[in-house]
This record gives sequence, C-alpha cells and structure tokens, in this order.
Amino acid sequence: MSPITVAIIGATGDLGLRVVRRFLSPEYSPSQVGSVKFFTRNPSSAGAQELKTLGAEPIEGDVTVAGLKGVDVFISLVGGATELDYMNKYAKAAVDAGVKVYIPSEFGIDHRGDNDFHHELFDDKEAHYHYASSISGGKVKIVNLYVGLFLEDTFGLGATLGLDTKNAIYTSFGSADTPISFNSREDISSSVVRISVLAAADPNSVPDFTRINGSAISYNQLAALVGKARGTEIKVVEVDDAESKQLLSTGDHWTRFWLALRYGYGHGLTDFTKDNANEILNPAQTKPKRKKAKTSRSSRAAGGSRDLKTSRTGDPFTPLPLDVVHEIFGFLTPLELLQLARTNKALRSYLMSKRSSVTWKAARAAATPPVPICPKDLSEPKLAALLFTKDCTSASDDYYLAEEVWKMSETVEHFQLRVEARVDGARQEFEQFLGNTKSQASERIESAKVLRKWSETSEELRSKAERELKEARRQEIVSKLVELGHDIRDAGQASRVYAYIPNLFRSKEPLTAAVWKRIKPKAERLVEEMNRIRLENEEGPIQNSRRSTFTRRYSTFKSSYNEFPRTLLPSQTFVLKTHEGIKDVIQAEGTNTSPAIFDDVFSELTEYLDRWRKERKIELTRLVLEARTGPGLDVDPETPERQGILSLATSVFATCGYGYSFNHDWSRVHWIDSIGEHFFEKILHTASRSSAIPYEEMQCVRVLPNLVDHVKLLVQAVGLDPGTCTAAEMDELGALFHCDDCSCGSELARNWRNC
Repeated sequence: MSPITVAIIGATGDLGLRVVRRFLSPEYSPSQVGSVKFFTRNPSSAGAQELKTLGAEPIEGDVTVAGLKGVDVFISLVGGATELDYMNKYAKAAVDAGVKVYIPSEFGIDHRGDNDFHHELFDDKEAHYHYASSISGGKVKIVNLYVGLFLEDTFGLGATLGLDTKNAIYTSFGSADTPISFNSREDISSSVVRISVLAAADPNSVPDFTRINGSAISYNQLAALVGKARGTEIKVVEVDDAESKQLLSTGDHWTRFWLALRYGYGHGLTDFTKDNANEILNPAQTKPKRKKAKTSRSSRAAGGSRDLKTSRTGDPFTPLPLDVVHEIFGFLTPLELLQLARTNKALRSYLMSKRSSVTWKAARAAATPPVPICPKDLSEPKLAALLFTKDCTSASDDYYLAEEVWKMSETVEHFQLRVEARVDGARQEFEQFLGNTKSQASERIESAKVLRKWSETSEELRSKAERELKEARRQEIVSKLVELGHDIRDAGQASRVYAYIPNLFRSKEPLTAAVWKRIKPKAERLVEEMNRIRLENEEGPIQNSRRSTFTRRYSTFKSSYNEFPRTLLPSQTFVLKTHEGIKDVIQAEGTNTSPAIFDDVFSELTEYLDRWRKERKIELTRLVLEARTGPGLDVDPETPERQGILSLATSVFATCGYGYSFNHDWSRVHWIDSIGEHFFEKILHTASRSSAIPYEEMQCVRVLPNLVDHVKLLVQAVGLDPGTCTAAEMDELGALFHCDDCSCGSELARNWRNC
C-alpha cells in the first residue's frame, strides 16, 4: 500500500499535537504516512507554527471539499461543544472529496445503546454519526473511537468528577465497584494513528465502534490507592439511580454534562475491559511497551535530578541535571515560573519549595521593572501570584487577606478568654501579641506601598508598550495602503479619524497576512472616504460656490416635482456624484457662479430623474413582492397591480420616515435605511445624522412585509382592493381609524397614514 495522506481538524490542541507527532514519527513516516495536513483559522498561532515545524501542512480556513481532495484519512479532534450543523458540514465535505476513512470527534464515553444516559452533546454526536453514514452510502469507513477517561485529567478535574481528594470523599453515581477505563494522551494518539493506517489499508480490519482499554480501575480501588499514598482514608459514597437522574435534569448545559459523565462511569459505559480493540491495535502484545523514564547516573552525578522527582507525565526537565534546569529557568519571568509550576507534580514540588528560591529571586530581578524584595510574610510564588495574576485572594482590606483576619480574630478571642479566666501571664502574652501584630502591620503597610508603586510603574510600562504596538500596526497599515496606490495623506487621516474602530487601525494584534486580508476592504473604503472629503475641501472658492448654488436650486426643483411618490428622489449628493453634466459645470473655467450656469442641466434633469426613479421603483416593487412570495420575479412597475403595491409600500415608508426625506443613495435600494424596526424606539437613519445606524444593522427587509400587510388591512377595512388602491384614493376617502393596542397610549382616531 502506498503512503496515505491525512487531514486533521482541531490539530492545534494538546491531543492534536501528539497525534501529528505520532503520524510524522519514523515509525510511520514516510513508509506508511506520506503527508499530514491540518485545518486552522490562524496559521500564525503557536500551535500551528509548531505543527509546521514538525512537517505538517496548514490549510487556512474551514474544512472544504477542495481542502480534502486527495486525502485518505480525515480526523476530527475538535472540542465537545461543536455544533451539529458544523460537524455535518465537514462530514459532507469529506464524503464529496472521496475520503476513505473518517474518524469523528468521540474519544470518550461509549454512549450508544438503550440506556438512561442522555445529554444533548452526546445526542448530537450520535445524530452526526447517522448523518455521516447515510450520506456516505458505505463508501467512507467511519470509525468511532471510545477511550474512556483521559488519565491526565483524572485529578486535574478532581471534584468535577466526584474525586474530592482534598476533603477525602469520592462520590460515584452508581456502583463504586464499576471499572473505568483510563488511557493516557500518548496511548490515545498512538491508537488514532494505528487505526488510521489499518482502516485505510483494509476497512474491514477495524470495527466501526472501537473501544480501547488502557488501565481499568473503580472508584473504590482508586480511593484505596490514593488513601494509602496520602496516609488518610478516602470515603466513597454511592448515589442511587433515582437521585442521580434527578440531578441530571437540573443545572446548566455543562453542569449536566459532567453529571452525565459520572453517571456513565458508574453504569459501565466506560468499562472497556471486555469487547475492546486492544488485540487489533497490539496483536498478541507484539508491539513493545513504552518504558518508564529513569534517572541516569550522570544526571545524579550532576546533583540535580534528585530535586526534580521523576514525573509520570514525561516532562522534559526530570532527566536533566539541576544546573541545566536552573539555566533554562533563568530565562523565565515570575509569571512563567508560576505557570510552569502548575503543569505537573514534579515541577510544582520543586518550584514551590525553598530549594528554588534562587530561581525566583533571579526571575524577580530580571523582570521589567525589577520586582521589589519579597515581604517576610509572603513566599516567592505567592508574591508572583499576587503581582502577575488575577487570582482572587479574598482581601478584606488593602493589607490583609480575609483568611488572615479570621485567624487573627480567633487568636484575639482565645487571649480574651484566657484573660477573663485570670490565667497567670495571659495579659502579658496578649499585650505582647498586640505589639507584635502592630509591628507586623507597619512592615506590611510599608511593603504594600512599595508593591503598589511597582504595580503602577509596571502598568505604565505595559500601557506604553501597548501604545507602541498599536502605533506600529497603524503605520504598517498606512504603508500597505500607500503601496496599493492610495495617497499617504488620506491613509494617515483615515487611520487617525477611525482609530476608535476596534481591531482595525489601532490594535495589539499582529498584522498577519490573514488579518490584513480581513481588514483590507474596510480600510480601503475609509481611505476613499477621506480622499473624497479632502478633494472637496481642496476645491477652490469658485467650485464651492457653484456646488452650493446647485444645492439650493436642486432643493427648489424637488419641491416642485409632482410625480408620485415625491419622497422617491435622489439627494443632491447622489446627483453631484453621478451626473457628468453637473460635474462639468462645477469644474468649468471662469468665475461665473450664477444659477443660470445650470440651466442646460436642469432642462434635462426631469428626464434623468424619471430614469432613476423607474429603476428604484422596479427595485422597490421587487423587494415588496419577494418579501411575500420569494425571489425570481419579473417586475413591471407600470401595471395597475404593481402600481398599487408600490403605492402602499412607499406610503408606508413615507409615514415611517417622520418627514425625513429618503435621501440615501446606496446601490441596493434608495430608501430602505429610513425605516425603523420600532417607530418610537429606533433612531432613524438619515444622511444628515452623523450617529445614524449602519445599513447592515437595520434589517428592514424583515420588517417590510409586516408594514405592507398592516396597510393592506386598513385598505380592506374601508372596502377597497389592496391590489389596485392608490394612496390618493385613501386620502380622498378620509377614513379614520382607532387602534385598540396603540404603543403610544393615545386614544385619538388617526388617518390611514398615521395609524
């Protein structure tokens, strides 16, 4: 069999990185795996860059048929909260592209079968499998992989899974003797790769539903092991089915999700000790088991490895001599040391101990600005958490934590009881305690002042660095716009005037190729607007005077224009932009600015407006009809029926406009942005209002059918035909209407336009 091509979605996660590394390891690549591709929306992310370093090929954007062309195996490693429509979309792409093997995102509990286990997330997974199976028609091998519980997450999730080690109590939803299968991420990644290779070579060699059993252990067994290691007894509590089901029906989505998982653990849905694919993945145990890492003698001789106890998570630091580890840690900030300490038990044990004080002090000194000396009552890690994280410390005031105040109050109460009981020396002890506490408080206040000053300086430097990043991005965008042919004056002005727009000119986000592709159209539109304004301002006084003359004359012309509907007229801005004759007059040589210079233009302006209005009528009528019956209509606005629809529609718009002229001239429709979704609650959009609502946010098309139908009811109420009735006929009739449920609370009768 020739080497296969693999494509992965969700490869930048922890499991995805491991799977890609396994695919591209010498064991499989290039003999069995030819290439690995991965879909990503951010090719510049750290995860994507690491995958590229390994040799994987990035595909920017969502999963498409084109992206899956030539792919043999498609694997989904996306998170559990993925929407069903999105999963179905990329499954359809896989089928259309001719993918041979598809592994959907399961990797957990075996939720199939007739049981009481239900949650919408797993219902979506099952529905997705049935959909993918139905559209594939047996041409694509679909493998659902069930691995039980991720070993690394067992105690990380802790109480979420009912394993409250801190309070020494484990809670099982069902029998605490039910085995639960555990698998490490490394074992899971190896299984994914092995299944992919086997299924691509022979689809019948792998079951459609593949269960993998790593280590199986029950809640009772786990409690016994942990209790022995801690030297304390872990209590195990079993919740019966009735109470479990009641809990499963309450809470939000994720609360019910974790409860559902625990219910599955206690009812055997992760017991893969039987009916598993272990023999298929490792026939007769022929593949060697991975050996545990051991500390070499050379490392021990260097004097460092005993301080870093070997961790089962396989971190890269445990085999190294301590002097090498110190060298690496010397490049880290206090925050990075704190984050590193939270990765596994071995590093936490070292970094949280006094042995690492030299490392923390070096990190403090190297910080910008250097962190002050650690106060006596704080440890180095605690100081780092206080200064560099947003972790809640439950402070009761500026200088004490809540837990310290409670402890202090208990001590004071203890001394008071001893004093009241006339215990010998109790008063002297109490006074000594008060003196020590006052001294400690003074020291803490002084330390707090120093730390607060450092925090303010640090924030100033951070803000300055942020401003510099934003300014660098602004200048880079301006340079790119100039390269595209825009005037540097317009580009610079746009970057300053529209600096308030988020994620555009001034942002901390690096200006990658993908980001520039996203913002480029909007940035160019804004620069073009600045260019228009600049050119108008640069025109001489003669041109400005002629422009004002035309505006006044056009305003008079519109007031005398009697064609229906009068509101359907273009603004002077639109006419100035589109009418070449007017442009020629304004730009002509000479100093004449009298209204007479536009006589020739206005002599043919009526014909120009008639053509323009006919186009808008067709567009208006089509939109009204399409809102009722759907697209694809052939519209002739001159027929009586269409005239009736146009009459009603434009009358509604005239009423909703509150007297404002529909003077916006965008290509889609001329009048639509003057309509509010709610008459009394929405700011109307007119060209003369700088705070107007953007066209895209108005969504007036959806409101349109309701408005027309409302007028249709009024026409029917007076006995006329809505298909042929005109606005003039309604006005002549003079009917008045009373609204039983008027939002304005008025009891007045209104005419048909104002009702």
